[in-house]
Amino acid sequence: MSINLLPWRIVLFQKKRKQFLIFSSIAFIISLLLSVMLNQWIGSEKVIIVEQKVQLQKQEKENAQLAQKLIVLRAKYQPKEIGQGVNYSQVIALMQWLSNLPFEEGELSELSLSSQHLHLKGRSKNQKEFDDIKNFIQQAEIFDQQELVNLQLNNSAFWFEFSLQLREKNE
Repeated sequence: MSINLLPWRIVLFQKKRKQFLIFSSIAFIISLLLSVMLNQWIGSEKVIIVEQKVQLQKQEKENAQLAQKLIVLRAKYQPKEIGQGVNYSQVIALMQWLSNLPFEEGELSELSLSSQHLHLKGRSKNQKEFDDIKNFIQQAEIFDQQELVNLQLNNSAFWFEFSLQLREKNE
């Protein structure tokens, strides 16, 4: 007696082939969905990149305009007159005058001199010292105008700023 196993194997083969086709179809569908999603994501990233490039170009254009405005403003506020400088005798007189400022505990922190103006910044420890300095400046004969530009009380000290216009010498 002989047993034929062939139909059994054929059924098993067909069952495995059906499973293979199902898994292959599922893998194909998943890979197709992944590729579609990846293409959508790449497309959206391209759109974002284009938008960022446009925004960057706008900012670069604004920066260029601001740079041009800054150049114009700098040119506008550059000192226009290069007039004559302060002569030697004026400098010596100013140095002697500065050495006689009635500072007790205070000090000058900044001094700038141009051909027409002397700008002083400093501090004094108390009101009396500040008043002495202010009176000394007002009594000076080397200035046409004296202006107290700034006065602040910080940490028990008087911080002051004077703008003084030098008297024109008639030589």
